[in-house]
Amino acid sequence: MIEFHPVTAEDGQWAQPLLWQSGYASCEFSFVNIFMWSHVYHTQIARFENRVIARSESEDAYHYLYPAGSGDERAALEAIVQDARSAGRKLVIFSVTPDAAGRMEGWFPGLFRFEDVRDDADYLYDARELAELPGRKFQKKRNLCSRFERDNPDWQFHPLTPDALPAVRRFNNEWCQLYDNRDDAVETTNAARKADLNDGVVAFIGTDSSATTLALGEVAEDNEVPFITSIATNSKITMTDEGEVRPWAFRACLSDPQSGAILGQYAVNECGYKKIAIIYEI
Repeated sequence: MIEFHPVTAEDGQWAQPLLWQSGYASCEFSFVNIFMWSHVYHTQIARFENRVIARSESEDAYHYLYPAGSGDERAALEAIVQDARSAGRKLVIFSVTPDAAGRMEGWFPGLFRFEDVRDDADYLYDARELAELPGRKFQKKRNLCSRFERDNPDWQFHPLTPDALPAVRRFNNEWCQLYDNRDDAVETTNAARKADLNDGVVAFIGTDSSATTLALGEVAEDNEVPFITSIATNSKITMTDEGEVRPWAFRACLSDPQSGAILGQYAVNECGYKKIAIIYEI
C-alpha cells in the first residue's frame, strides 16, 4: 500500500536525492517542478521503500511519475497498479524511458500500452555547445559575443544580491523606455528588431499578451534568439499549426488548451456545475 500525502516544501529534503539517484534528466524528476505544480494537478507524493512516487489526478485517471530512486523497482510498479485499481481509476505512468518500458513489458506482458506524447517532450541542450558555440550554426552567436566584448571591454559578472536591486531596477526601467512595445504587435516587432540589430541581445523576456508575443516570436525565430513569456497563453506561441515545436519559444505558464481543460474539470468535478457559458465578445 502506498501512503500518499500533499506535497510540501519539506518533502524536497528526502525526495530530491532519490530523484537524482535514478539519473533521469527530464524536468518531471525535479522536485521543484513537482512541488510548484502540485496545486494545479492535485499532486500527492509518497516514499515507497527507497523510491519517490508522485501521483496526480485527472477526471478519470491517476497519473504517476515513473518511480525514481533505488530498491525494488518492480515492487514499486506493482504497488502503483494496485493503487489505481483499488481507486477504480485509469492508470497512466509518464516519463518512462525506453529501457524502463522494456522492463515493464517483461514484468507485466501486455498490461501497458506505450505512447510518445510530443507535447510533453523536453528540450535538450548540449552543454559543450552552449559553452563553446562551435561550427557554422553558432556563427551569429559568436559574432554577438565578440561584439559585446569589443563594445564593453570592462564587463564583469556581479552576483544579484539585495544591495544590487536598485541598480537592476534602474537598468530595467531604462531598457523599457528604450524598447517599450506599447502593448502593440507592430511596436513589438519594431522594438524587437531594434534590440536585436542595435544591441545584439542574446534572449528576450516577455511579452505579456499573446498578440504581442506572437509578433516577438517571429522576430526571435528569424534571428534565432530564444524568448520566454510569463503569461501569454496562445498555443501558437510555442507550437505551429502543424504541431511542430517552435525551438526558440518558451513559456512559464499553461497554454489556453491546457488551462481550459483544467478549469473545465474543476468547474464540473469540484464545483458541481452542469452548464457553462463562455463570453467571447463584449
